[in-house]
Amino acid sequence: MCGTIVNVGSAASSIWSEGQRVVSIFNQSHQTGQVIEKDLASGLGLPLDGVLAEYRVFPVDGVVAVPDYLTEEEAACLPIAAVTAWMSINWMQPIGQHTSDSSTTVLLQGTGGVSISGLQIAKACGLKGSQR
Repeated sequence: MCGTIVNVGSAASSIWSEGQRVVSIFNQSHQTGQVIEKDLASGLGLPLDGVLAEYRVFPVDGVVAVPDYLTEEEAACLPIAAVTAWMSINWMQPIGQHTSDSSTTVLLQGTGGVSISGLQIAKACGLKGSQR
């Protein structure tokens, strides 16, 4: 979801402003580290309502600012496609702990959002990419 803030509650007025573009995070209570069981109860679309709506209320930390250089479509891909790719590459061996020799290869299938995000992440990390 990429949207524009139309109203800000008093608790969020020091962080967010009307007219600011934001994307929602998927698991609304997951802020850092490994996802734990309680975070699964805050997933948008299941078990919470999804984001296909004209208006939606989010907690102050349930959205992230969108940089000006991203379109709405590009920004909307980040919470799911890019995070899926990031976790696929980093889940057991965080970036920075990957070996930088030529034996580390990331295999990506297709040209969808997850694959393209994975290719960009792998390239940024100095890993070899192979797309099939």
